[in-house]
Amino acid sequence: MDFFELTTIYDWERCFYKIKDPWKDFYKARTLEAARIYDQTRDHAALIGVNQLISESRWYHEGKPYYKVWPQIVDEFIRTPIDINSNLLHPPHDAFLIRLPKDPILSFDTPEGSHCVQTILVFKSEKTIDPEGEEITDKEEPGFIIWINVGEKFEFPDIKGKPISCFVNVAFKPDKTIEECVRHTIRSTDEEDGGITVPASIIEAAIRLTVGVCFLGTGSHKILEYDVLADLLDKYRQLDEASPERKRIEDKSARRGKCGWNIGRGLADRYLKLPRGVSYEEALRTAGSRELLYQHTRGRHWRKLKPGPDKPWKKHQVVFIDEIVVRKDLPPKPLN
Repeated sequence: MDFFELTTIYDWERCFYKIKDPWKDFYKARTLEAARIYDQTRDHAALIGVNQLISESRWYHEGKPYYKVWPQIVDEFIRTPIDINSNLLHPPHDAFLIRLPKDPILSFDTPEGSHCVQTILVFKSEKTIDPEGEEITDKEEPGFIIWINVGEKFEFPDIKGKPISCFVNVAFKPDKTIEECVRHTIRSTDEEDGGITVPASIIEAAIRLTVGVCFLGTGSHKILEYDVLADLLDKYRQLDEASPERKRIEDKSARRGKCGWNIGRGLADRYLKLPRGVSYEEALRTAGSRELLYQHTRGRHWRKLKPGPDKPWKKHQVVFIDEIVVRKDLPPKPLN
């Protein structure tokens, strides 16, 4: 399956203006220039430009980590409630990218045409960091700056399109649940680059998807898998998790540019397929006098796990509980 990739400002200007500067020099110069313009004009677009440059430069500084989220899990992340205290949310990196499949999932229509969410660039905004990696500003509330990429604006023929992004600032208050924080999120769109207004439902879905990736990226779960080279995938899956060979495969893949993970790959193979033709009388006879007549599926949900008594220093961990079949000894509910 093919996934979207992010075209950064640095990528676009290298293609259009043929610049040769290293990314560190480029982002440092452009950030200082944008900050100077904002100090002089107090223009909102200039402030958005500063934030985007800082977010992208930090992503480069982190090694450009990414998470490819497969379609089988996107809908579950969006629909699963997150009634969990926001202080348990810890991003896996100071900046990371979420890549969605090229088969549109989060799509919407505007007067300019149809669009879909392609990538989500997430920057941990508890501290603002300059391109050299030095902290320059502290914020009172931890949160995210999220760039929702909804396509490219093609201004010139044969030139890579300029990214169109929606800017979202998400603050998490320690005494609130994530659900409460999402509902009170400050939403704003970048009218300077493309002028496309992203619907609130799409923005909320992107935030929930980001939260889900953060929980999985900081824990350990069977639906999170390192993105290794395709010709090494079968061998990688057959190895034990503690095998040193797995680490060697991951390192080899990273040298080839794969600094990321897959979320939900292979879930479709585990979906429960219920057979038809099971009668009520047969189910009743099999169940005997028990209250439950049929097996049923318990839906996916987030769960907070406390550290064990032998490890009191560890933090609470939030894990994603996959759907399970309850009472497999009972027959499935008839479909007809």
